Amino acid sequence: MLSQPVVKAEGVGLPLKPLDQPVREKLTSVLENHTVVRTFRIRFQSNPQVYEFLLDHPVLAAVLAGQLGIARYRITREADGLLAIEDGRGTAGHVEVIYREPGRRIYLAIGQSKPHLLPTTTGRAVLSLTYARPAVEDSSAELEQGVQAYVRIDNRFTALLVRLFLPLCKEIVDEAVGDAFLSLVKVSEQASRDPAGIYAKVKEASEVDQQDLEAFRALLKL
Repeated sequence: MLSQPVVKAEGVGLPLKPLDQPVREKLTSVLENHTVVRTFRIRFQSNPQVYEFLLDHPVLAAVLAGQLGIARYRITREADGLLAIEDGRGTAGHVEVIYREPGRRIYLAIGQSKPHLLPTTTGRAVLSLTYARPAVEDSSAELEQGVQAYVRIDNRFTALLVRLFLPLCKEIVDEAVGDAFLSLVKVSEQASRDPAGIYAKVKEASEVDQQDLEAFRALLKL
């Protein structure tokens, strides 16, 4: 299961140089002025190809998470390619995939949340996801996923409140970010164990693009 989150002072190794200057500036404005940092790591058994497919098809992964009773967040892909996300607990926003390479994804999220005891909070987050794949392809291998979430609260007064209520803020980030990526892992594990059963749950889903469904079916060799 998901390891206990720990706070790190700063991230290392984010590949910012290949990015365009405007994109780097967006990321560094969060990384250099973050309010909260959370780190999550988990090891799990899954088909690496299934995990990567679900990682890169978040609408499908979210529908499956709902069908399986794992999570109740909603993801839709908008015309401009951004992902609109609602977690059903007061947090909503848009997520953009900034960088993609084997073993790494970097996301920029902009949204708002209405936490208990705090005012409605708007902010941005840089999410750095890494995962280790085995050298040899295997239908069931041990994978490791790591996620670092750098969150910057826009309003200075709210940011001060967040620091005063830091344990509460950590819990909010853990729910909004940690739970989302944990649900991805759980869906991946179940899809690897029972591909036919998983596909049966999603094949009629109107929210999922038909081409994505066909690609998923082919990947599962059904």
